[in-house]
Amino acid sequence: MIKNMRHGTGLLSHIHTELSHRSYIFPDLTSDIDLTCQLVAGVSKAFGDWAELEDSDGNKFTTILASHHVVVSALRIRSTSVADKLYIIQLGYGTTSNDVTPADTHEFGSGTKHIDSDEQIRVRPPRILKGQKVYYRMKCETDSATANIGLRYHYY
Repeated sequence: MIKNMRHGTGLLSHIHTELSHRSYIFPDLTSDIDLTCQLVAGVSKAFGDWAELEDSDGNKFTTILASHHVVVSALRIRSTSVADKLYIIQLGYGTTSNDVTPADTHEFGSGTKHIDSDEQIRVRPPRILKGQKVYYRMKCETDSATANIGLRYHYY
């Protein structure tokens, strides 16, 4: 079956896109090196509400989806507000914060529970279709803990 497929159609096109693509970073540090994307946890050991991913200038990751399908390929943990705690982040997508489809869950530790000072988690969530909004929610062992993150993504 695969030998009869032409490049640009079906399975081979999908494999090619996953293996060979241009990646981008959110927040867009090429325009402003000081941009951050801060996630906030809910109360102790409970997820907060779903919130849109947004950088420190108010740019939402969702704006990228106005004209492109997107696949998030990595989540980089830049810093955390509380040391020696476990964090769990969920990414999701939907049309409103009341209708979110969870796409991926990630756990990481801070301080002595942290593997590296700048940890990157490889992710493989489903393709997020243009027109959707991208949300997150986070929980930690500490109320309202924060994590500064970056996302690596590519168009699909």
